[in-house]
Amino acid sequence: MTEPVKESATILDATAGNRMMWRTKEDSRILWIDIEPDLTITPDILLDCTDTKFEEKRFNLIVFDPPHIVGGRKYGSVFSTPNMTEQGKKWRPGRSVPAYYGSDKYQTRNELLSFITKAEKEFYRILSDNGVLFIKWNEVTIPLEEILGIFSKWKIMIKIPVKKIKNEDTFTYWLLLMKDIANPLISESINIIRSETIKPLENW
Repeated sequence: MTEPVKESATILDATAGNRMMWRTKEDSRILWIDIEPDLTITPDILLDCTDTKFEEKRFNLIVFDPPHIVGGRKYGSVFSTPNMTEQGKKWRPGRSVPAYYGSDKYQTRNELLSFITKAEKEFYRILSDNGVLFIKWNEVTIPLEEILGIFSKWKIMIKIPVKKIKNEDTFTYWLLLMKDIANPLISESINIIRSETIKPLENW
């Protein structure tokens, strides 16, 4: 089992980076994990999201913002520099928290797809049946439809396209997914109704 950190947390950020999307940077209900050891904001656990060792159905919400760009070199660009000190030396002096995108983690398209495929399997295992998976994806490297093909066991509940820069062709998508299974609460209610014996009219 994974070490007992924030045992009561029911929200998992599986690729936390420097927590740029979060208004809050600390909360006992949220567990931030990442595989990058040099982040300015240290993850709660240095952990690979494809093999967490968490118990099944542990979380109610998982946030997944994977790298969208491949082939980068660590400290080779502003988007592959995880640490504030190093980023200040080379790229953006005075910026408090680097916008690290993890572009150095995967060198090929296939490596990135393999990572996402493994992550999907782990998320399916550790997310509760009524939980939600929140994904951020930009099509700069791989089209969204190819990514959604990996999540074939999930149902898209919300899909929001956002074009950050006017002249860019690619969109950033915000997606909310749930496991594509029958709602166990609804199913249970239906079974209870079906199993009840209808009383004769004269006994009402």
